[in-house]
Amino acid sequence: MWENAEWKTFCEMLPEYAAKGHGEGFMHDTAMLLGALGWSDYDQKVEVVTPYFGSSGTGQINAIFPVSPQTGEAVPGPQASVENGSFVYGNSRL
Repeated sequence: MWENAEWKTFCEMLPEYAAKGHGEGFMHDTAMLLGALGWSDYDQKVEVVTPYFGSSGTGQINAIFPVSPQTGEAVPGPQASVENGSFVYGNSRL
């Protein structure tokens, strides 16, 4: 998906994948990276330098993410620390 720039699809599935998967830190590193790149509006293909290696324990890869101009409009607000529609510092569903 990353090599084909399928970011809209990937970002739609990321919250469920993070909640149900056993990745390191509920995929927080991937979510923060995609937020910085523009989330589902990110429009670049990723160059995978080293493919998935299971022996890492977390299924990591090494990849190059080209940077492109973004507005940030597609980046979602916080979800884990929201109560009744408002951000609440220190609270978390995780």
